[in-house]
Amino acid sequence: VVSCTWCGRRQRALAGAMKRRVSDFFLPRTSKKPKDATGVQQGAAGAEAGEPVQAQDKPAKEGVSAEQAARIEENRRKALAKLKNKGGSSPAAAAAAGAEEFCMPELPPSWAAVVDKEFSRPYFVNLVKFLKSEASKGKRVFPPRPEIFSAFSHCDFDNVRVVIIGQDPYHGPGQAHGLSFSVKHGVAVPPSLRNMIKEAQSCEGIAKPNHGNLTHWAKQGVLMLNAVLTVEAHKANSHQKKGWEQFTDAVIRAVNKREAGVVFLLWGKPAQEKGRSINRSKHTVITCSHPSPLAAMKTSEPFLGSRCFSRANEALVEMGQSKVDWRIL
Repeated sequence: VVSCTWCGRRQRALAGAMKRRVSDFFLPRTSKKPKDATGVQQGAAGAEAGEPVQAQDKPAKEGVSAEQAARIEENRRKALAKLKNKGGSSPAAAAAAGAEEFCMPELPPSWAAVVDKEFSRPYFVNLVKFLKSEASKGKRVFPPRPEIFSAFSHCDFDNVRVVIIGQDPYHGPGQAHGLSFSVKHGVAVPPSLRNMIKEAQSCEGIAKPNHGNLTHWAKQGVLMLNAVLTVEAHKANSHQKKGWEQFTDAVIRAVNKREAGVVFLLWGKPAQEKGRSINRSKHTVITCSHPSPLAAMKTSEPFLGSRCFSRANEALVEMGQSKVDWRIL
């Protein structure tokens, strides 16, 4: 039997992560009602900004049960107690502790084992400072706090088979819920997502859905990852270069290190640049233009007609994995 040092480290990290599992991102400090409610997702280069929606989701505070609220408060108390026991008195230690208390998400254990260390890094401490400052000014941030890490909640690290990289969340009310390109039920389907569905209809024969919620894709192992995980309401790209890009780079590095092959769907130059370090000898990278109407047919690799969803399944089969049923929406 050949021992595997990496596997041993991963098992220990996983065990530690299971003990460290905590509650929602942006732990509330007071009982005041949060101002940052529903979310919005921006997929293309501003093409879908401000698109009207059919229905507006209720604020996150209305969707939190009494049990969830009690759990959040209990975890807040635990986080505060942990801070008091850290013993660090330097400004840097205090800032890192504050970031950890403010921003410890409830990730599945497998994700916590590979990215949890990011929350104590200087860039993430600075990101939290920025987000705190925005909140103190009364600015609305999308998606809702409990949904910022939905891409990970719905797609376990060990189950990732396909990665779809978006840019930043939609920035209008009621859309973003933590999955790139996806919108909640009852929300108008944005143009980029309409083209995604059109291409899936063409190459995979899916029935035209009456919504744009891609959660069922995520549950099949499709990581719907935005490069930036938050945005200010009605201001596209407003949270770029604040630290999220470094965090999502760490996510991609973690997936890239996996032994099992993964299919990366990189649509448009920003996504392709984001995936420049992917090991193409182990993983499959499929590129084409962004599904935005501004680009879907206007490049040498047009999105429409790319058969990207069918090609992803073909690659999965070649790697000995099961297909994604894109018809399930």
